[in-house]
Amino acid sequence: MVVVISLGFLTGITVHLVALPLPYWQDETVALFFTSRGWISMLRLIAFDIHPPLPFLLLKGWVGQWGDHPATTGLFSLLLSTISLFFTWRIGRRLFKPPV
Repeated sequence: MVVVISLGFLTGITVHLVALPLPYWQDETVALFFTSRGWISMLRLIAFDIHPPLPFLLLKGWVGQWGDHPATTGLFSLLLSTISLFFTWRIGRRLFKPPV
């Protein structure tokens, strides 16, 4: 079972790494548009968006530190996806305990 989960985890990372050079999708373009504004303006924009504000705030800090090049913003997405996969795996292990 660990091998299957590990392969799924590695597949997810590989897909993101292969997709890094691709141009932005619509949601990424909107997120970068929001983060290109000042903090107050960005907060006003995300107040009317249907998505939660935390990813925008994290992306604003990431872009401020590393820039808005597609490779660096793609790495941000890869980092968040990797963290999500890890926590999904942990929750799955806790919910469906492996046999002793």
